[in-house]
Amino acid sequence: MKYLFLFLSICLISFSASAQKSKKEDKSKKSKYENLSPQARYDAYLQSSNNQKLLGWFALGVGGSMIIGGTAKMLSSGFKDIPKTNIRLIWLPTVGTLACVGSYFIVKNAKEKRKRASMLLQQESAHIGHPQHIPLSYPTVGIRFPID
Repeated sequence: MKYLFLFLSICLISFSASAQKSKKEDKSKKSKYENLSPQARYDAYLQSSNNQKLLGWFALGVGGSMIIGGTAKMLSSGFKDIPKTNIRLIWLPTVGTLACVGSYFIVKNAKEKRKRASMLLQQESAHIGHPQHIPLSYPTVGIRFPID
């Protein structure tokens, strides 16, 4: 009887106990910018920003040309008998529009990286988001007792 009570009490405590997990990060999983000096980190962010900016403008050009080409295909006399809502006529302008919309977000991210790079050289924090809302976590262990 004593062992049954001990087993049940251990089960009750183990099911209601909770703890905050703490992650042990490997060095291989860390960001590629973490182990760099501020100047090297600035250069890496700037290079990444330039690459993303080039990719964004390239996507905008390709998307625009796909829109123009798809519209010209729709208006050509070879496709006069096909309805304008046919997938063969719509896919090219649709993909071009999606590429143009995606290019906006790529260029926007490049501008944010450039801003983060300039903040690094000003000895400011490069935290993303509002600085007053930095989440704090403390390792804790707690026990819950359900009250019904």
